[in-house]
Amino acid sequence: MRNIQGAVAGGEPVTDRERPAGVAASARRRERLAWIAGFAVAAVALYVAYLRLSRTLPVNSDGANIDLMAWDMLHGNVSLRGWYAFDVSYLTTEIPQYALLEAAFGLTPAVTHIAAAMTYTLSVLLAMTLATGKAAGRAALARALIAGGIMLAPQYSRGVFVLVLSVGHIGASVPLLVVLLVLDRARPGWRTAVIVGLLLAWATVGDPLTYVLGSVPLAVACGYRLARGAVAARSGSGAARRAAAGAAARRSGVAAALRVRRYEAQLAVAALASIGVAEAGLWAVRALGGLHLYPVQFRFTGVQDLGTHLSLTWQAVLVLFGAGVRGQHGLWLAAAALHVAGLALAAVAVAGALWRWFRPAADLVEQVLAGGIVANLVLFATSDMATMNPHELAVVLPFGAVLAGRVVTRMRTPGWLARRGLTGAVRRTSGILGAAVLSGYLACLIGTATLPSAAPEDAPLAAFLEAHHLTDGVADYWQASSVTVDTGGRVRLRALADGDKAFLWGAKGNWYPPGASDANFVVAQRVLDYATVAQGEARLRGQFGAPARVYVVGGGDYLVLVYDKNLLTAVDGSTY
Repeated sequence: MRNIQGAVAGGEPVTDRERPAGVAASARRRERLAWIAGFAVAAVALYVAYLRLSRTLPVNSDGANIDLMAWDMLHGNVSLRGWYAFDVSYLTTEIPQYALLEAAFGLTPAVTHIAAAMTYTLSVLLAMTLATGKAAGRAALARALIAGGIMLAPQYSRGVFVLVLSVGHIGASVPLLVVLLVLDRARPGWRTAVIVGLLLAWATVGDPLTYVLGSVPLAVACGYRLARGAVAARSGSGAARRAAAGAAARRSGVAAALRVRRYEAQLAVAALASIGVAEAGLWAVRALGGLHLYPVQFRFTGVQDLGTHLSLTWQAVLVLFGAGVRGQHGLWLAAAALHVAGLALAAVAVAGALWRWFRPAADLVEQVLAGGIVANLVLFATSDMATMNPHELAVVLPFGAVLAGRVVTRMRTPGWLARRGLTGAVRRTSGILGAAVLSGYLACLIGTATLPSAAPEDAPLAAFLEAHHLTDGVADYWQASSVTVDTGGRVRLRALADGDKAFLWGAKGNWYPPGASDANFVVAQRVLDYATVAQGEARLRGQFGAPARVYVVGGGDYLVLVYDKNLLTAVDGSTY
């Protein structure tokens, strides 16, 4: 029966059967617009909050070195020729990001804060998006809020340093989450496999931890799915053999499985090939005279250290999830205790994903997430990484948050409660508790973000050097690049090791020849290098001779010796 009350814009009348479909489409559009608007508001609010969090800590020389590398890239040195970087290149990830920001803001430590806030905001939003999976409506919202809540409020100050300041492995979470979103949403096929492989290769050039967290877990998961299909097809009792027809049924079990699981085979090849492509890319950069990389500082330790390393791993995980209690007191201790809830959800989700990992209905994205977490934790606990900064485990946080959103929301009410008709009560109680915990996390974020901003770490020294027109000198690592960036390059300090060696860690080789600059002063910091001013001055006199002038700066925190000669002539060798 025709609807006679009107017609669509094109002149065709709308039928009664067509109206529900139109209403449903309109509802879907409204929901999509609501999600877009919600994410836009969340992006702005989170970015502002994380920028404030980042500024509660000063930028050190590690971050300043990235600023200087990006500054050089911005000015035409795209391959960073002559640079001795770290054991991670950041060549395709953070450094281009910093270069683009420096084009707008110049050489300043503010770029480090802006970039770190951008990166963590993207990580949170991507984790929330991936956590929704195929869900819609309230279920999708619940998943997104669980994932976002777990990541919402990094712990002050170690958590903030690892997640929202230092250039560490948290940056790798952004391309990895993008890859997993492609796997989750894109149509299966060889084109998707190629895109996944290229994205993984791009990310691995910037951070080799990507292949531990992404490439290898993806290849292993796809390889297992292929093997499972081959066994089922060969036995003749699986769904793969029953689904095969005609010529495919006459092929061997392995061939039939490959036909059915072609996409998994393509993904496995792409994942493994991405490692080779990344290594070839880095080799090409070196062959063309680009940046030098230190070997990855990684060494497996003995069984005798396992207990200590497991404890260190646990402490690192606590810090990442905001639940570290060491050194906390008062409200900060209460905030840490509250974050145990998020850690517990993530732990339950990881256990659930591992329980389902070998089942036929296992989700590929969840297999990769769980595999990446396990691989990262095992490598951290069994190697000397455990004695380093928790940033080596940083990606465990967004991966765990995504799994919590996807897995926990699928869990059923325990049977003994369901039989008593308490399913609805359990859901309502869970919702109330979840809202309360999320409110607590939001309060933690606001409380940390309202802390005062930290002044640049070496601000008194930088101001003194500028005021006295001391523009080129040498210093220990933690003052060198930090002061250089704090002054926008107006003062240039080059790092020395052992007093007379060029410290080529995040440094450029052509900084050190005597003709590069007239470095006529040396800086030392008391807390790192000498017990008293007299001892510090004696040490520096022994290395560089009698100075023309001596200054004690910052209430005795720094010692500055000025010479009538170029101190770069005393540089003897390097650390590389």
